[in-house]
Amino acid sequence: MSKYLFVLALVSCGAFADECATVSVAAMKIMEARQSEVPMAAMMMAADQQDPAYQAVTRELVLSAYDRDLRYSDESKRREITEFGNMAYQACLSVGS
Repeated sequence: MSKYLFVLALVSCGAFADECATVSVAAMKIMEARQSEVPMAAMMMAADQQDPAYQAVTRELVLSAYDRDLRYSDESKRREITEFGNMAYQACLSVGS
């Protein structure tokens, strides 16, 4: 789980030029954890350890990831991870415009 805590910490790092790209990367890592069968409770605990300014978005990403089905082939997992990252990126851009 510590690997996922580190990844979730990326969401709270304000030094990135493109915040939507950062959200996308975090979303992909969250979906990777979901597809690796990391328990949702563990991911929510990690989300709750984020900077309060980023907790809500991280929790929403976790909730959204766990609403999606598990995939069983490696190719299906890769597709799901990429698609989830793209969805988060698009949603972030929509909020910004």
